[in-house]
Amino acid sequence: IHRDIKPANILIDEDETAKLVDFGLSLLTEEGTVRSDEIWATPTYVAPEVLEHAEEDHRADIYALGATLYHALAGVPPVELKEITNQAACEAKKEVPSLKKVAPWLSNEIVQIVERAMKHDPVRRFEDYEEFRTDLEMARMVLKAKGTKVPVHGAIRAKRRERDDAYRRVWLLGVWAVAFATLVAGSIHFFKVGRGDRAEEDPKGPHLVLDPERDPTLDPEVAMQINEAYEGARQALADDDFVVAEEQFLRVWHNEQAPTETGAWAGFEAAVAAFLDGRSADARQHLADLYDFVGERQAAETVMGRRLQSAAELLTDLRFVPQERVPEVLDQPFRATVFFAMALKMWEQGELERAHAMFSKLSRNGPWPKAEWMGTYRQLARRYLVDYKLLGKADYGIEGKSRAELQASIEALDELYTSLLTRGRARFNVKVWQSGLRGRLRHLRTRKVQDDWRVLLEEVGERHFANAQFPEGAKALEKIELAGGLERNQRAALLFFCREAEIFVEELARTLGPGADGVVLNTRSGTRYTQIIGSQKGGLMVEKDGAALSLSWKKIEPGSLLVLHRVLIDDPNTVEKKGDRLLQAVAFAWLSNLRNEARGMAGELIERRPDFRVRWEQVLEDFGE
Repeated sequence: IHRDIKPANILIDEDETAKLVDFGLSLLTEEGTVRSDEIWATPTYVAPEVLEHAEEDHRADIYALGATLYHALAGVPPVELKEITNQAACEAKKEVPSLKKVAPWLSNEIVQIVERAMKHDPVRRFEDYEEFRTDLEMARMVLKAKGTKVPVHGAIRAKRRERDDAYRRVWLLGVWAVAFATLVAGSIHFFKVGRGDRAEEDPKGPHLVLDPERDPTLDPEVAMQINEAYEGARQALADDDFVVAEEQFLRVWHNEQAPTETGAWAGFEAAVAAFLDGRSADARQHLADLYDFVGERQAAETVMGRRLQSAAELLTDLRFVPQERVPEVLDQPFRATVFFAMALKMWEQGELERAHAMFSKLSRNGPWPKAEWMGTYRQLARRYLVDYKLLGKADYGIEGKSRAELQASIEALDELYTSLLTRGRARFNVKVWQSGLRGRLRHLRTRKVQDDWRVLLEEVGERHFANAQFPEGAKALEKIELAGGLERNQRAALLFFCREAEIFVEELARTLGPGADGVVLNTRSGTRYTQIIGSQKGGLMVEKDGAALSLSWKKIEPGSLLVLHRVLIDDPNTVEKKGDRLLQAVAFAWLSNLRNEARGMAGELIERRPDFRVRWEQVLEDFGE
């Protein structure tokens, strides 16, 4: 551990090779961490756990390197200390300014990498330097493919400020030359301005969301702030800077003096921007807050309030969007925007086919009079159509490939990743495919289990695991005589999973014992059921066209059972059981050959139980994953 990585300790020679120097502090403390009230390392860059005298490892250096990159990229250090004390430094590191706000010219990929390296919790940082370096290389490739943006020179920024100040002065004197641009045609008093009161637009000027000349109750300064924020958000969307667009929409929403309808719609578009940036969780949080906002402002009884709450409730639900709730006609900007948000949600949930059809429909509709900004959403929808085609051509198959073929597929996916036009699900899919290919490649390069063990394992899976007979499967595994250590490790992991998967099935059967309506249960053959009568030994009872049918566990698609079990995991009344239920779901998914689902839930479990990481990584290693 170096313990004092900072800009002054990184030298670059004539060959542009970086050299890390000054290992004095590392040598001084090589017998252990420094236990003193004095700050030995440079506080601007040192990791929080060092200041708190907690146990440190190489991830403390990763934090310091991230802080160094922050300073190099933004031109300012991540924290400014008024006094050089441990306490002051600790407090400052809890409120590190967003790198995107400090240096908006940086790509989102670079911002995410630096901020991950600087996570306050060491567990959330990069696990090692190789992962850190790989992500930086990938970001460099993306920048090379898209082209970089050079920061605006200070003199140019000064001229912009002079121009903007003059513009504001003219604005505040009442020169409102352009028309009110409606966001939702046909909605009743959406911005407290009647449809008949709208003037003709000046295509050369900015779009005014609020015009104080038409509503004397508006404060001109507030109107200016809101209009500027909206114009900034629109421009950011056009520039693919969804983080900045989201921030600008949030500025409008959180402006206490903004009209309720204006703020509410800005909140909805902030959620759309988060979806576009591939951050579904942030989008759902905005929508949940929006639902409450409409209620708190007593706007739920208005037409717009009801529509926004209905859309927010639908989009925050973790279930897929029901087809009957999808708008058929996109004649109004409001409907078209909600339709776009639904398509984004489906895309991020992995329903690429439905999302593709919706993006295609949106791209064919319009234009919408006096809502030219909808053109940006149509253009963004077309990008998802392009990525859909690119993903459809990807070769990510694993079985039967040689090492050379696996490596070629990984490199082809690298090229695909850099050519993608959207974020979130598309890039996630590529990373997942690469992870599977790399796992198989590592497996072929290193360890191999005996062929007879692999055959026996497949037989146990088909005979017992597919029928959810996990106790029987465990007994069959125990009877197999093994010679190698790798096989023993795999069996130990499978026996552990068998115990947890057995509890998964028992709890699910007990919960569904009284029956359940309005659920979705799919069979392996593709049949769909929406009413469960109850549970029985070896499966479930369902109703179809008035007739009771018996479904064995083997006939039920395992993914459907995971969806049903997810309700138990997320039950707010049994939060204390969430960790146990996640573990049970991981085990069931693994034994059902749903490895990607198992990985996702294992990640959730590790966040709640960090000690599970060691066991999980051992399982992945033993199975060549």
